[in-house]
Amino acid sequence: MSELLNSREERVKNLKGIIKDLHSGEEVAVLKKRFAELIQGVDPSEIAEMEEGLIKEGMPVDG
Repeated sequence: MSELLNSREERVKNLKGIIKDLHSGEEVAVLKKRFAELIQGVDPSEIAEMEEGLIKEGMPVDG
């Protein structure tokens, strides 16, 4: 179970990193590739968790 939790936490962390890099101006093609590789095992609740985390960290909701 802890392996599942760790991999979930790691995926959420990586998803947040992709969004932050996008907002920082990273090349979209590179981010699309990273996202495509990561999204294969992601549960929709992980995306919601990532969004909540980014908002808590101060990322604008509309931005």
